[in-house]
Amino acid sequence: MTIIDPNSNRNGKKVSELEVPLMGGGEVNPLKYLLTDNKNIYNYRPSGEDGFSGIIIKEKCVMFKGVDLDTFEILSGFNKDKNFVYIGFNVVIGADPETFEPINVAAMYYKDKKNVYYKEKQIAGADPKTAYLVYEHYSVFLKDSKGVYYNGEQIAGADPETFIILNDQYRKDKNNVYYGGLNNVVQGADPETFEALNSYEGKDKNYFYFRTNRKVN
Repeated sequence: MTIIDPNSNRNGKKVSELEVPLMGGGEVNPLKYLLTDNKNIYNYRPSGEDGFSGIIIKEKCVMFKGVDLDTFEILSGFNKDKNFVYIGFNVVIGADPETFEPINVAAMYYKDKKNVYYKEKQIAGADPKTAYLVYEHYSVFLKDSKGVYYNGEQIAGADPETFIILNDQYRKDKNNVYYGGLNNVVQGADPETFEALNSYEGKDKNYFYFRTNRKVN
């Protein structure tokens, strides 16, 4: 069993070019690497708090099923071969290996020529040609020409052209004010005049709000 070295400056190399001896250049911890026996690709997953003693126990190696070893590549945030794209041990169903690429690896958004993905899940209806991330106040949203998405789910009624992030909890567009993640509309709030006061409170020309609710004097 040998380690597959996913060093970032070797990304895109074939498996055969990435193999290094298990103990080569000092002990290598296989918990952080993929393994190969030149027939299959594995991930070493000891149970519980097991560490690595220098011996790989084959029974604790989980195999990537159906991987084409000759074309398997380690890339930034995902792996692929000629047939499939993989995020972790999961096949990205329907993804095109040739055109699949990250929009943002840290946020786990990806795209190919036909679709947009959050982690290994396809985002229904999202447009890969116009998709981009909006990141402000520690909040991440995906926009395209059709809508706004949070954690891979479309926010009902959100307008991508006017949607802005006010702080870590409040957002708004021309139609609504939103609180938190998905589809939490601040009922009755006026988007044009609404401003966030802090993470929990906001106001418009008429009222003060606590999260999604109008404050009662």
